[in-house]
Amino acid sequence: MTDTLLKNYIHSVDISESLRSKLTFSDAAKIRMYSDERRGVRLKPWRYNKFAVKVEFLVYDATSEVTVRLPEWSPQAVKGWGGFEEVSSKPTGTAINWRVSNGTDDYWWTGAAWAVVTPLATEWNTEIEISANIGTFPHIQKTIHFIARLETTDRWKTPVLLGTRLLVTASFDWFEDLILDSLKPRIEEDFTFLMDWSGVLQSATDRFNVKTDYEFTPEENLNIVGIESVYNDDTDPGYETDLLSSFDTNTGLAILTGLQASGTRLFFRLNVAPVVAINFTNSDYDEVGSTPAVIIDRIDVVARQVKATAEMALKDRDEGVKLDQPLWVEHLRCSCVLLTGSLVSSLRLMTQAYAFVVRGATQQSGHPIGSILKTNALDLEHTLKITPLSRYNPKSNFSDLKESSFEITVCNFYAWLRDMETKPLVSNFNYSVADMKDAGTGSPNDTVTPLPGGAIPALSQTPEVEEV
Repeated sequence: MTDTLLKNYIHSVDISESLRSKLTFSDAAKIRMYSDERRGVRLKPWRYNKFAVKVEFLVYDATSEVTVRLPEWSPQAVKGWGGFEEVSSKPTGTAINWRVSNGTDDYWWTGAAWAVVTPLATEWNTEIEISANIGTFPHIQKTIHFIARLETTDRWKTPVLLGTRLLVTASFDWFEDLILDSLKPRIEEDFTFLMDWSGVLQSATDRFNVKTDYEFTPEENLNIVGIESVYNDDTDPGYETDLLSSFDTNTGLAILTGLQASGTRLFFRLNVAPVVAINFTNSDYDEVGSTPAVIIDRIDVVARQVKATAEMALKDRDEGVKLDQPLWVEHLRCSCVLLTGSLVSSLRLMTQAYAFVVRGATQQSGHPIGSILKTNALDLEHTLKITPLSRYNPKSNFSDLKESSFEITVCNFYAWLRDMETKPLVSNFNYSVADMKDAGTGSPNDTVTPLPGGAIPALSQTPEVEEV
């Protein structure tokens, strides 16, 4: 049976200053990164005095070995790796060699199989060797990243690594991945809040269970993911001494720091996660099995097909592959309803809604630009925005639950839906201005800004592309 969701994608890593924190250097003193205007990493030159008059030259160390470990990529929908391309500048006398990691061990291609690096200085591969054999590199761990070695035999020259491109085969539906597999788990994780409760010990003990002990079970089917603290409500009304030693989320058992007398009232704070559900029925109210709950009850999408291209060269087989005319999604907006059984829970849950974009937010010039949603299928980063009600006014719905609402928006990303094209590589290409114009590339005076290859995770503004 054919998997209609199986598609090819190009994953690009463009090395720039913004990626610095995700790179690992074997010796940071021997490597230099360009600014965002000039991408890439290179060997760092050192000053050399050749003459007695102290004339200095900038030269490169031709004896040292410097490596750069690129960021891990963990696409959970991967079904196989298809090809690899190094984007670089390598003057004569310089080289870049490679190893591949599955997130646990580093590997190299021996000529017959992938083997764990011992490591030896010789256990490196060229770009073409990696690309020719990446299809047999295991994908069961669903994690891959590359290690580059920059070297030169000419002290006046350095290689420059600009980035990589990886062809991957994956099976998923982008709409399902965003809503069910990425956004829903993120809400479940980030919207946990504190619920206060108390109970009386029926006997002298140093433990209680929030799932089986009637006195200490706040509500049936409540999704308790942790206990923040436990206090003796009789002798410590100011809640100064925390009695909690440990808590087992699976069993619900809380162990205290010492024996407590029978009849002691314990006050404790629970970490509670809401039930997250999707409801597209046209009912006048939302009914759930337990509270608190977050109901996604409407999804609006604004998208258009655009003229943009992601491409890469497979030099080992003299082929080029291209993805084009993706769907540009300006926003995917989810309307969410918060349902709780009390006003206090409603207030605390709304606080988590406000904190949603702060938790894990990226920074640009010292200002947060939005929270980041990592997608499950292709492990890409999309920008999230949230719009809570400007005036908080919870109302009861027909099931007598407190209700308030907010919107979550996933902004500005590509969805590559078309099949991949494969064409022979062109080693020489002669063209004239007239050829370009006839080919529909636009006026020669137009400013052309090439788009990065691969699925773009999160753009701060709409790209300069044309609608199809």
